[in-house]
Amino acid sequence: MRHCSTAPRHRIIGAGALISSGKRFLTRSLVVGAPAKVVRELTEDEEQSVLDNSSIYVKRIDSYNSLEHI
Repeated sequence: MRHCSTAPRHRIIGAGALISSGKRFLTRSLVVGAPAKVVRELTEDEEQSVLDNSSIYVKRIDSYNSLEHI
């Protein structure tokens, strides 16, 4: 993502998406490509999956922080 780009909550940004400076996307968007563009709206199940997956990382933060750095 470039400087001044925003990707607030409830969006999925595809790996390798090139988001130009200052670009904004609507809520519940699937964003992919180079240049990045909205390809469709997320389903309610996909949106919930994003929230569920991120909460798993938050719950496991202590175990991640205790890992030895290489």
